[in-house]
Amino acid sequence: MPITAQHMREAIYPRVDASELMGALNPIKAGSAYKLDCPECKGSRRAFYYPGGSHVVCNRRDNCGATPSVWDVLESLGMTSAEIAQDLHAMAGIDLPDDEDDRPSRTTRSTAAIVQDVLGAFLKCDTAAWRYLTHTRRYDDAEIDTTVLGFYPSAQVVGAKLKEAGADLALCREWDVLPKRGSESRFDNRVVGYWQQPDGTIRLWGRSIDGADPKYTFAVGTSKARPYGWARAIGPSVCVEGHLDQYALRTMGIPAAATGQNQVTADQAATLASNGVRELIFLADAGEAGYEGILRTIACCEPLGIVTSFSVTREGEDDVDALRAGGRVETVHDMTHDAINGGVFIAQQIIRLTDEFSAAHTDRIARLYRLRLNLTDVSRMLHDRLLSSCGVEPVADEESMMRVASAMSRSGMSLDAIRHQLRVRYGMTIRFTAHDG
Repeated sequence: MPITAQHMREAIYPRVDASELMGALNPIKAGSAYKLDCPECKGSRRAFYYPGGSHVVCNRRDNCGATPSVWDVLESLGMTSAEIAQDLHAMAGIDLPDDEDDRPSRTTRSTAAIVQDVLGAFLKCDTAAWRYLTHTRRYDDAEIDTTVLGFYPSAQVVGAKLKEAGADLALCREWDVLPKRGSESRFDNRVVGYWQQPDGTIRLWGRSIDGADPKYTFAVGTSKARPYGWARAIGPSVCVEGHLDQYALRTMGIPAAATGQNQVTADQAATLASNGVRELIFLADAGEAGYEGILRTIACCEPLGIVTSFSVTREGEDDVDALRAGGRVETVHDMTHDAINGGVFIAQQIIRLTDEFSAAHTDRIARLYRLRLNLTDVSRMLHDRLLSSCGVEPVADEESMMRVASAMSRSGMSLDAIRHQLRVRYGMTIRFTAHDG
């Protein structure tokens, strides 16, 4: 099997820290990234490289903004292709590929490759789709080349081209690349990408380019258990909701995956945990949907031993992709560096709801305390420390609540006062039930 850009991006780069091969660019550690001299404009330590990332990114967007791949950078430093391949594969602990890879089947691999080639060609020749990426999304040609995107003009046009290219049309219908007879395609006039499935097949996702609803659409039968674009990385795994936000992060040198919804689901958390992920950063949207997604992500990830942190854009602020387009690369890097631990987030919400207490907050506070029960040791420690520093005793279950109530009673507080304090501080209450006999 030849060494392809996709093989390097999915199997090799996420497993290596290539900074030691870039000594000529004077890399220095800066948080979870390296600052180094830009290989294009030569700006002193104006570029970023994240271990596990596939690109080096210059933050001088107006003057440079180059995003060369790690391979291109190493070539510019004088290494041969053979040396680059051998060194990076050795660092990743993976043998150089041979020609004996027969999984999935050749028919499946061939059809998947044809689909990507055909839709990729449509993207390059469709003016509206290209304008959407270059003007609305503000990708340059080099950045688009680092993505794996296509364009889907219509089922009729796509079907004719796939047939001409020799794709297995039955497989295309099975994968929902082509609609089954009598059905309509869900991807017409959308930029599309390809979600790798556990069985080695692909399913399309589509993003509207003209404001059509829904904004994102997915092929029937898509398994999202493996976050889109996820690969093992050095350090925390980074997830974001949108697929184009995922590409935006990658062009900024941040290895990231997309969840396809406003949370990390239970299936996705299980996949990450089973692949050794112990730390996760989720970049969430502002607003009530983002808040709910954070709580669900905590509920899915923390019980599996994944220490989970979050960064949230303020309401009305640009999303990740808009920040990239505006040249605010360092702002996005700061978002990942300054992410808030999930236990701390829960504690902050408890403190806020307690300060603003109303009867409507009782259930929300109780839910937050229930989440504490399954936090990792790290997150629980940070959670309890923040609550204690604000004079709120960490309470998570009925037994500990009764100890607090008992202490309040011994201090002379009335039953009504105790009930009020438990409701305000912990979202819990005490009820007495009379029984006959």
